[in-house]
Amino acid sequence: MKSFRAVVGVVCFLIWSFGSIFCAGEIKQKDGIDGNWYEKVTKNIKDSEYEIRWQEKENEYQSPNRAQNLRFSYYSDGFKVKNRDEEKWSVLFKLTNYGKEDKVKKYNSNAKLEVEKNKGYVRGKEVEIEFENSEKGMRENFVVKEMPKGSGDLVLFFKVKASKVKMDV
Repeated sequence: MKSFRAVVGVVCFLIWSFGSIFCAGEIKQKDGIDGNWYEKVTKNIKDSEYEIRWQEKENEYQSPNRAQNLRFSYYSDGFKVKNRDEEKWSVLFKLTNYGKEDKVKKYNSNAKLEVEKNKGYVRGKEVEIEFENSEKGMRENFVVKEMPKGSGDLVLFFKVKASKVKMDV
């Protein structure tokens, strides 16, 4: 019983001691402590949940997307998406060709994937691929550095491989 009273006493002391710092959910500026530290820490944790990281076990870069309940794997020519919890289905998108409608070239993915927090970059000679993972989802951008020769619209062709998914295009 004495040890229980001692623990309760310590907890009450800590609450009383830090009561001057914490006031009705707000944090006062005291002794060089940033008054917005809690919001900053919470934002950093939330943002880090969307970061692209190397996964040794899978031997690839991946990122979860908690808001969309998805997991993405990143490659120099595309990405794979699957359900984060069940992982029973997946869809793989890979860029294969690009160019003008009448003169299509094979995409050569010699460049390596570079990662900075929640963004990934494949900086190829002719085509760059950018990935950005956020609460809104994962966005993939294609930057064609020079206008390809030929006529017609600029086109991109993809190899799409779906597992346990029915696709309607």
